[in-house]
Amino acid sequence: MLIEQLKSDRRDAMKARNGCKSDILACVIADATRYDKSPDDDSTMSTIKKTLKSIRETQALVDRTPPEGEAKWYLLDQEAECLKKYLPQMISEEDLRAFISQQWQEMGGIDKKKMGQVMGAIKKEFGSSADMKIASQIIKES
Repeated sequence: MLIEQLKSDRRDAMKARNGCKSDILACVIADATRYDKSPDDDSTMSTIKKTLKSIRETQALVDRTPPEGEAKWYLLDQEAECLKKYLPQMISEEDLRAFISQQWQEMGGIDKKKMGQVMGAIKKEFGSSADMKIASQIIKES
């Protein structure tokens, strides 16, 4: 399970005295296990994505004036890099477009009322490896 991998990697980071990695993994583990002591991989993945989004939003707000601002921004960037390795390989936009086109053909043509069905098919086929925001944009462009 992903949560076990996070815990193991945190232990390794602590042994290696990698405070940045240890700290961000501790935050993710605490957030993921807040309501369920052994969350499933989808729940843990969702927590990682939320944490990454929060880091990126914070980075956008940080004043990068040296020396303190630059150091804060760099620390946030290191935290984001630590978490990125736990995300699944995302499906390419071209593959997503091809899948959506195939779904429209199977449903008998483009119909905005069937957008939810196409989104459901994407979620079922690709799970968390598809960026649903991009999928929604592609469908709306169709």
